[in-house]
Amino acid sequence: MTKTIEMAPLEGSTTSFFRRVQSKHFTSADKYFTPFISPTQNHSFTNRELREILPEMNEGLNVVPQLIGHNGDDFLWAANELKEMGYKEVNLNLGCPSATVTKKKKGAGLLGDIPMLTDFLDRIFDSAPLPISIKTRVGRKDLQEAEKLAEIFSHYPVAEMIVHPRLEKDFYKGNVSIAAFEIFKEAFGEKISYNGNIFNRNDATEFFNNHSEVNTIMCGRGLVCNPKLAGEIKGEEPLTKDEFCAFYEDFYAVTIERLNTEVQLLLHMKEYWAYWSRIFVDGEKITKKIFKAKTKLEYNRAVMDIFNNGNIKPLAGF
Repeated sequence: MTKTIEMAPLEGSTTSFFRRVQSKHFTSADKYFTPFISPTQNHSFTNRELREILPEMNEGLNVVPQLIGHNGDDFLWAANELKEMGYKEVNLNLGCPSATVTKKKKGAGLLGDIPMLTDFLDRIFDSAPLPISIKTRVGRKDLQEAEKLAEIFSHYPVAEMIVHPRLEKDFYKGNVSIAAFEIFKEAFGEKISYNGNIFNRNDATEFFNNHSEVNTIMCGRGLVCNPKLAGEIKGEEPLTKDEFCAFYEDFYAVTIERLNTEVQLLLHMKEYWAYWSRIFVDGEKITKKIFKAKTKLEYNRAVMDIFNNGNIKPLAGF
């Protein structure tokens, strides 16, 4: 069966601008999830959120908006607005481990309050105008939470269950728990999607070899790092320097157009180079000048030096 590759929602990285340039140069992900939107009682989207969800920003792509929160009325308002925009699915974020989110009982923080969680799920699944998928962690503090959470979610018509098998307290460090993932896989069968530590095509191949019955994986950091990763997983030739340079030039041009100051531009591009440094041989060493650059001129010179003298790793990625 054909494997499905999804792009994870990474705040500040997998933006509409990144999605559009990535899909222009490389094989698109089969599905893209937006960085989370947090609907409020004001019932209005911010300009930043609109840049992610306006249909013209995602033309030709299979995009699923992700919502975060615990208020059913706010979630349903947003879902209705998204349906009017033409979206066919909405995703619920139950995985964000950031303290600024979890202390409000949002994201992974909601997993720790079962009564609030079930009341919220009852409300949104009872009245949602669109199918709802869920992206979740397997617990907050203990892997033993996984069985209870999987049992709770199984009572709802979840369109897709995307599981990042780490705890909230793990953030993105350490090993994933395949045992916890297996619990969710047993509960959701073909609706399951795996997310976690798929950084290159070998990681994907190993996962699919070990889980032949799973057809969908979600890639986050790996797909930002190597924008050709979805194609590589599907059998395309490895990323070349020429391909990456062409992608970079387009993305840099788009970024210059939308950021107002040199400081904003440099900060934003350095965030991406924290990923892209990993696809080059001696990447940490050869990108030092990029991170030290204080002007656009210094930055551009550092980038050109890498493109002239650097080499892409045979296995690009983390």
